[in-house]
Amino acid sequence: MPSIPPTVREHFETPEIILASESTAASGLWDVELSALGAQVHIGRDDAAGVGAETGDVSDVAARGTVLVDLGCGAGRSSIALGPFFEEVVLMDLSPRMLETAADGVAAVRGGPEDVTAHHLDLYAELGTRPERPSPTARQDGWERALSRADLATAGNVLCYVRGRDARVRVLRAVLARLGPDARLLVTNHVVPPEGVQELRDMARSAGEDPEALGEDALLDTTSQDGSFVHWFTPESLAEELGAATDGPVDLKVSEDGLRAAALLSSTASAAVGGTG
Repeated sequence: MPSIPPTVREHFETPEIILASESTAASGLWDVELSALGAQVHIGRDDAAGVGAETGDVSDVAARGTVLVDLGCGAGRSSIALGPFFEEVVLMDLSPRMLETAADGVAAVRGGPEDVTAHHLDLYAELGTRPERPSPTARQDGWERALSRADLATAGNVLCYVRGRDARVRVLRAVLARLGPDARLLVTNHVVPPEGVQELRDMARSAGEDPEALGEDALLDTTSQDGSFVHWFTPESLAEELGAATDGPVDLKVSEDGLRAAALLSSTASAAVGGTG
């Protein structure tokens, strides 16, 4: 069952990480996120709102959407940037302290806490206990109902904490299947350029391992000094995993420095499943 190791939960509960995340929460969307949004869809089911690809400015969102869901919200960077343009913001994270920080930040930019809700959950563990594609008649928990009502969901630096390609693809498929039929999922992550992969190969050799025998997926699995697991993506491996989850090619936007990437994925929910919230 895919689940975040306790060391990762503890990592995101430390005062240093909370403070660091809070200090960057108002930094706005990445350029690649703006490009992915503006190049492909409008925000909101009425198609009245959109992010301008030419100016790359969130203020180009012309009207509010309905429901924004921020998966693995952390301190709320995505929802602070986009929250004012939606009628309702739903935050999800495994860290209660991060949820509190994000809720405060979103409430501040929206002028109050109304229609800002939070779900404390380990999304990976929850999805690991349920069918990948939900039954239209199955009982839904609150976070599932929120996903089914979402116009836009965001998942920034979330997949990197799931160990194993198959588990990551399954998580993505399960999320996409629980979104409403017209919803989109904005997936973003840090990526490593070729020189970063070479550095990981050199580190493996220094540790007495053969990087070729390990394979790229295992090579990109790392453990930090505090024991928390992080998987590093290359742009190619991220695009491949997103494509495996959607059964089709993915238009991955990569930043000029090659360190960030984003893609906008379409819901795979059927109309019968999507409107149950």
